[in-house]
Amino acid sequence: MTSPDHAPIPPESQGQTVGQWRPDDVIGAMFDGFRDFILGWIAGALRDLAEILSGVPIVGDALEDALNGVADFIHAVEATAETAQASADVAYGNANAAYTAATAAQTEASNAASVAAAAQDVADVAYANAQNDRDGFSVSTAGLNLGINEENLGILLTVPAGRTRKITRVVYTANSNTGTITIQLIRRALNGTETVVLTTNVASGALVHPDSSIDYTVTDLDQYHCNVTAIGGVVNGLSCWIESIIEET
Repeated sequence: MTSPDHAPIPPESQGQTVGQWRPDDVIGAMFDGFRDFILGWIAGALRDLAEILSGVPIVGDALEDALNGVADFIHAVEATAETAQASADVAYGNANAAYTAATAAQTEASNAASVAAAAQDVADVAYANAQNDRDGFSVSTAGLNLGINEENLGILLTVPAGRTRKITRVVYTANSNTGTITIQLIRRALNGTETVVLTTNVASGALVHPDSSIDYTVTDLDQYHCNVTAIGGVVNGLSCWIESIIEET
C-alpha cells in the first residue's frame, strides 16, 4: 500500500487514519521511498541514455556499456547499503543484549558482596562474644635467668568437646625490670614435641607488656611454658598470662 505521493505507508500505520500515524514512521517511510525513487530514476535515465548512444558510430557501443555499468553499480550500492543496515541492526541488538547481561551480572556481584559483608559482621560479633579465659603462671619468682627458669611446664590448656580454643594475647609482667627481654612461648604436645608459637620482645624497663600478635588454635591438653633467650638488664619476678577464647566449632 502506498500514499498518494507514492511513498510506502509503514506496515504498523496501515489500517489507521492519518491522525494515528506516528510522525517518525511516516517521515522514515517517506525518506526511504524518496531515496528509492531518486536512485531508480537515475539508473533508468542512464539506461535510456545508453540506449540512445548505442547508435553513435564507433564509440556508441562502448558508451552504452559504460553507462549500463554505472546503472548496475548504483543498484549494487543500494543493495549493499540495505544489507549493511540489516547487519548493523543485528549488531545493535546483540550489543544491547550483552549490555543487559552485564548489568545483571554486576547486580548479582553487588548482592554477593553484600551477603559476604553481612556474614563477616556476624562472624565478628560471634568472635567478640566468645567466652574469654585467662591462665597465668610464674616464670621466675626471683631474679630472671636465661632458659626455662623455674617453670618447665607452665600451664595446661583444655578444649571442651564441640568447641575451639584460640590463644589471642600473651601478657608478661615483672616486679622490676631495667632492660629488654626476649621470651619464647613454647607449646609442649602430648607426645613431648615442643614448638615455639610466639616470640615476644619486651620493651626496655616495661613492667607490663601485652603481645596481641598471636592467634593460635589450641589442641586439648596442650602444655605451655616460657624460654628466655635474651636479657638486657636485671629482671625480677617475671610472670606470663595467656588469654584465650572458647567458641563454637
